[in-house]
Amino acid sequence: MDFIRQNLRNLSKGKQVNVSAMVKAQKAKNAWLKFYIWDASEKVLVKDVNLSQIAGTFDWKKIEKVFNVPTGANSAALQFLMVMDGTVWLDDIQVTPVNSKSRE
Repeated sequence: MDFIRQNLRNLSKGKQVNVSAMVKAQKAKNAWLKFYIWDASEKVLVKDVNLSQIAGTFDWKKIEKVFNVPTGANSAALQFLMVMDGTVWLDDIQVTPVNSKSRE
């Protein structure tokens, strides 16, 4: 099992963020890119955390999804998880406020 996590603290509370990444895969069996948002007590505030499931073989492509950041958000994390077999490359991962060019 492979696992990578990047924590985020500077959130656009009460707004939307676009989470995106460039992804390439070779014989990936079971991988996911997820975006979690927690409150101060570490309760998950967003139920649909999957940015994308990654499987198979494909060349570079962009995956992205817009998430609502609740006003009670305290922290967030991008997580990549892969089980079984295969190779996945990730590049240019961004969390960007919607309608803005600045990164979180």
